[in-house]
Amino acid sequence: MSKWFVCICCVCYFSVSYAQEFNLGIAAHLLSNNPSSLNPNTANTKIKAAGIRYVRMDALWRDVEINKGQLAIPEKWDEVINEQKKLGLEPILILAYGNKNYQNGDKPTDKDSIDAYVRYASYVVNHFKGRVKYYQIWNEWNGTAGATSVGSVRDYKILVKAAYPVIKKINPASVIITGEFSNGAFNKELGLTSEDFLRVFLSQDMVNYTDVIGIHPYVVYRTPPYNGYWAYLSQIKYASSLVKQSRGFSNKPLFITEIGWSTASSNKGVSEKSQSQFITNAICDAKKIGISAVIIYQIRDGLPNNSHPTEPGFGIYKYNWDEKPIISSLKSKGCW
Repeated sequence: MSKWFVCICCVCYFSVSYAQEFNLGIAAHLLSNNPSSLNPNTANTKIKAAGIRYVRMDALWRDVEINKGQLAIPEKWDEVINEQKKLGLEPILILAYGNKNYQNGDKPTDKDSIDAYVRYASYVVNHFKGRVKYYQIWNEWNGTAGATSVGSVRDYKILVKAAYPVIKKINPASVIITGEFSNGAFNKELGLTSEDFLRVFLSQDMVNYTDVIGIHPYVVYRTPPYNGYWAYLSQIKYASSLVKQSRGFSNKPLFITEIGWSTASSNKGVSEKSQSQFITNAICDAKKIGISAVIIYQIRDGLPNNSHPTEPGFGIYKYNWDEKPIISSLKSKGCW
C-alpha cells in the first residue's frame, strides 16, 4: 500500500488550535539559485525594517531533488533561514512546483509522483525542524504556476491528504497552509464563471488536513470593472464567510498569502501613491473582517520584462532598494 493512504482517525491526533492574531508578511524569492536573484542579507534587513513578520519563499522541489532519488538542501537555504530567525522573522516555505524526474515536471497526480513529492516535503520539513514552522502545500494548483498544467481540486485534495499527515508526524508543531488557489477561485463570486474552487476544497473530508486556509484575491490582472478595489473586498468577504460557514473550518485561520498592486508603467500599473493606498486599505479591511494575516507580493521590483510588463512593479521597494510610499505606511503600523 502506498505510504500516502492514511486513515482520517490517524490525523485527528494532530489537531491544532490557534489564537486569532494578525500579522503582515512579504513574498520574497530568496532561495532561488539564480545568480541575479536578491541578496538575502539585504532583503532580510529591509523586511525587518518595514515591520514585517512573515517571509514567504519558494522551496522548490527541483532544487532539492536535482537527480532522481538524491535529495539535498541547498546551502543557501540554511544561510537565509538562519539569518531570518536571528532577526525574529518567520519563514513560510512553499513546497512546490514540478520536478523533471516525475511526470515530465508537471503536477504530481500519479502514485509515483505523489510519493516522490511527499518524500521531498518530508525531507525539507525534517531538515528545518525547529527553525521553520509554516509550510504551504503547493501554490495555485488551479493555475499554471511553475510551468505546469491546470490542476483539479480533486487531485489537489489527494496531494494534500498524502503530504499533510506525514509533515505533521515529523513536526507536530508545524502549521500547514492549504488552498492557495489563484484569483480564478473567485470567478463565480464575481459572476464570471461557474468555477468555485475554494468551496469545493472546503469539504468535510479536508477538515483534518489543513491548519490555515490561504487565498490570493488579486484584482490587478482582471479586466474592468473587475480590477477595482470593490472586487478585492468582494473576494475576501466571500472567502471569510465561506470558511466561517463551512463545518469544521470555522475556527481555522484565513491568510491572504498573496496580494499586491503593481507600479509598472503598463496598462495595469498604478501610481506609487495609489499602490500605498490600496495595500494599506487591503490590510485594514482584511483585519476588520477577521483575516489573520496579509502577505504582500512582493519585496522588491524586478527588472523590466517585455513579456510580462506588469510583473516587475509589485515591489514595496524599488529595484535599487529605494522606498516606495507603502514603506512609510507599513512602518507606521496604521490599523494593525
